[in-house]
This record gives sequence, structure tokens and C-alpha cells, in this order.
Amino acid sequence: MLNKVQLIGRLARDPEVAQTRGGSSVAKFTLATDSKKQDEKVTEWHRCVAFQKTAELIAQLLRKGSLAYIEGKLHYGSYENKEGQKVNTTDIMVDSFQALSPRETRPEADAPAVQAAPQKTQPEDQDDLPF
Repeated sequence: MLNKVQLIGRLARDPEVAQTRGGSSVAKFTLATDSKKQDEKVTEWHRCVAFQKTAELIAQLLRKGSLAYIEGKLHYGSYENKEGQKVNTTDIMVDSFQALSPRETRPEADAPAVQAAPQKTQPEDQDDLPF
């Protein structure tokens, strides 16, 4: 089965970072994506959650308005609100991201562009490719 989400959008606000009881970092943020529907711009808001090193890098490199590529998977959940009603949620569990905003607009202008992702290696010789 496949559960994969890829988005490019802007952060709606600064990431909120917290620590779990076990000491792992958790970053939560909202990513806004735009599309056009019959000559009308439609904005979708995506709740995103990242953990550990990815969360720490997101907190360092992304701010409100930052353009970012994220990759992850959908997670469905629910909770009971103050009125006792069940509220369903959809989150994107971020596996990797890449900051796409120009370096001078990021908070750490001297920091190199960082991509937090499992590194996929390509063969050095293109003749080794299976296609």
C-alpha cells in the first residue's frame, strides 16, 4: 500500500516546537497551498507534524511565509472537544522537507541549504540504471 503526500507551499505561521516526555522534538506547523478553480484562487491549509531531527531542522530553517517542499504520509485521528463532540483530524506526518525560500529570507542566512531526507544515492555510472 502507498500513503505518500508531496506538497509545496508556504508556512502559515512559525513552527511550534515541543519536547516529548522522552526528550524527542516535535514540530507542528500549517502549510498553505494554492490552486486555481474556475479563475478563482483556492487556498488549502495542511496541518503538518515532524519529529526528532527533522523537527529541529524545520524549527531552525523555516518561518512564517517560508516556501517549503514537504514529503510525508497522511495520518487520520480524532479527539473530543470541550463541548463533547468528536472532531476528526487529518495531519501530514513529515518524513522529509526542503527549504525553498532564498537564503537571505531565512533566519539563518549563513546556514547552508539543508534537506532533511533519507538520502537516495544514484549510481555514479548512468549505464547501471535499470531503465
